[in-house]
Amino acid sequence: MQDIETSIRERAYHLWNDAGRPDGQSDDFWLIAQHQLLEDSLSQLAAVAKVSKKPRAAKKPAAAKKIKAA
Repeated sequence: MQDIETSIRERAYHLWNDAGRPDGQSDDFWLIAQHQLLEDSLSQLAAVAKVSKKPRAAKKPAAAKKIKAA
């Protein structure tokens, strides 16, 4: 897997290129790319966590005690 910096650089380049290659906005495209990649990673982790959770057996309620009326 590529290191994170390479992934951010490639994403930022594509964003910059798609935006018409504006001058002086490299930091903006870097931050957008970083945000997108982190968001993607968190979404993937959440999906994995959701799938890996096994449903737990419900606890059986304690037997109700009979209360004698006085």
